[in-house]
Amino acid sequence: MNKKTLIITIAIIIIIILIAFTFFVIRPKTKLLNEVEEKETIFLEEELKPIPLTEEEEKILTEEGVSLPSYEDPKTIDLKNVRVSDEIEAIEKDLNETDLSDIDKEAKEIENDLSGL
Repeated sequence: MNKKTLIITIAIIIIIILIAFTFFVIRPKTKLLNEVEEKETIFLEEELKPIPLTEEEEKILTEEGVSLPSYEDPKTIDLKNVRVSDEIEAIEKDLNETDLSDIDKEAKEIENDLSGL
């Protein structure tokens, strides 16, 4: 093998390595950064939807001083909006943005309502 052929072969190998590095290392990170900001809404199964109250049940609850349940809870809607990526960075960002500080607030209200019965 002469010297020119050896140099050309080494140059081609280096170019192939650089292309592979770009394709397998740099490109997925760029794709991840774009996916981290994209969100979708997850849907609950049918059986997890609340049972609607009849007018009579709503009237009785109102007379008892119990607040009627809200079917469009903004906190629940926010919790269902998650990023589409399953990469660790996207999951961590979702977790850091999740506010669970007063998640048991309604549980205390329910407990107070039940203790009065």
